[in-house]
Amino acid sequence: MSESTSARIRLDKWLWAARLFKTRSLASAEIGKGHVLVNGQAAMPAREVRLGDSISLRQGQMPLAFVVKGLSEVRGPAPVAQALYEQTPDSIATRAPSATFSNLWAGSEPGAGGIGIGPPARCACASSAHASVRSAVIDISACLARMSVSFAATSPRQRRESRRQSC
Repeated sequence: MSESTSARIRLDKWLWAARLFKTRSLASAEIGKGHVLVNGQAAMPAREVRLGDSISLRQGQMPLAFVVKGLSEVRGPAPVAQALYEQTPDSIATRAPSATFSNLWAGSEPGAGGIGIGPPARCACASSAHASVRSAVIDISACLARMSVSFAATSPRQRRESRRQSC
């Protein structure tokens, strides 16, 4: 992470070192698709990253924008990688509602706070249009928690009977 020896570094290598992509080839592929912008312009994998550059990309459906705070050619532990960049306040504000909505759907066991499936197709927002869906999920979660039945340890007949009794 020395500034004197590596004042400039390849974009794909930096994205990999900052742990934004699991491999350099994945980083290069996303850059090649045009999903990564440096200072508002499309970039190539060999583009040099400098301190203070603004980088924006998408991870799934979630936008991410940040400013380069450090340079590294090696992939280190997560705390070191997180010190290489600072997420912009706009990016944090954009991601917060989507994270809340996806947390609602999380959980794979009854009573875990969600129903254990992903959000509806093509939906990554927590707008008021989804208020009825969210309340229905909460109601279903509460019902599953009351059931307190281990589905792996019961027969289909026992599950049907317990569903009739609890809800």
